Amino acid sequence: MIEPRLWDTRQAAEFLHLNRFTLYRMAGRRKIPHLRIGRKLLFDKSRIEKWIEGRAVPERHGGRP
Repeated sequence: MIEPRLWDTRQAAEFLHLNRFTLYRMAGRRKIPHLRIGRKLLFDKSRIEKWIEGRAVPERHGGRP
């Protein structure tokens, strides 16, 4: 089966381990990349993955673990 490129709120929330209402709030505050088609809120899988990578905390090199 082909994986969809666009996720609805349920799919995105499941992937991100977030409550759907948290996801709606984040989208409303423009804290997460999304698009609207009519009243439907959608999330592009590749943009979400890039968004996650951009939010990663850099690894420490040297020093204490």
